Amino acid sequence: MGAGGPSVHVARRARSLDGPTVPGVVEPGTPLSHALTLEAQPPTLVYVMPRTPMPVPAAIEQEAPRRELVVTWTDGHASRYPYRALRQHCPCAVCVHEWTGARILDPERVSADIHPIEVARVGAYALRFTWSDGHTTGIYTFAMLRGLCGCEECTRKRAAPAPPPSATE
Repeated sequence: MGAGGPSVHVARRARSLDGPTVPGVVEPGTPLSHALTLEAQPPTLVYVMPRTPMPVPAAIEQEAPRRELVVTWTDGHASRYPYRALRQHCPCAVCVHEWTGARILDPERVSADIHPIEVARVGAYALRFTWSDGHTTGIYTFAMLRGLCGCEECTRKRAAPAPPPSATE
């Protein structure tokens, strides 16, 4: 123990700003010991964006006779996606130009009998399809899929003007 209290032990040789190099020990009361023992302050948040939880798929089913993927979301909504329309909207860099966002895939070249061989979750945010034409690189985020839902309710919501921001936001 030094004159100012117990020493702070560190894993490597340290040199205090006002003293000699000491193997593994920093003397109390030195600027280095002060820096090593400062308590971390929590960050100050200036603005927190309001968050609305995004629904995620609760169930995913293929309806082969109708050639549709049916996604039932955690908010109870059911979305139906024709296989061909999903393949035509593939967001990967082979199908959409990475920098311009221009569609590269010609939708007419997608076969009418396209179907998913496999549907896999990507983490907690997306689905990845292995298509019957061999294409595998598209990652369809849940937000994108929800935006592709063609039901009357979703179409009406997308067409409605956005409400003006409130004064409390």
